[in-house]
Amino acid sequence: MSADNGIYILKTPKGDGFEYRVAHLQCIENVEWDEEAGCCSEDPDIQIKNARYMWDGCKVFVQETDALSFALKLESGLTILEYGISSIDIDREFDPSAPAPPKTHVSSKEVEQTRLLREAEKDFRRIAVMAIDRANQIARLIKE
Repeated sequence: MSADNGIYILKTPKGDGFEYRVAHLQCIENVEWDEEAGCCSEDPDIQIKNARYMWDGCKVFVQETDALSFALKLESGLTILEYGISSIDIDREFDPSAPAPPKTHVSSKEVEQTRLLREAEKDFRRIAVMAIDRANQIARLIKE
């Protein structure tokens, strides 16, 4: 099972400069999820809405080096960090007062549980087919 995690530095414009927010996240692809369309999107308006939820409450840095230093401190406290430290740029201001979408994202744990349930269902079907085949073989032998 994959940890599907990383430390992500979100870079957004603010006035003449930028703001940086750092978070330890899983399923980073959720930043691109368009709930209405039911698929990922490269639309920065969609991405910033999701980012408001994902980086909600994070400390804001105005210097990229400070954000990276903070990310390195976070990294040192983690046992598993599958994707390391990465930067994500969204060309929209991070307005914390704007509404964030409700949490509809699926965690990697939920994805893994669903995958295991589907595998168990396939296994059950294979066993059922094998049992029916065996029963048919027995029925043919009895008729002979």
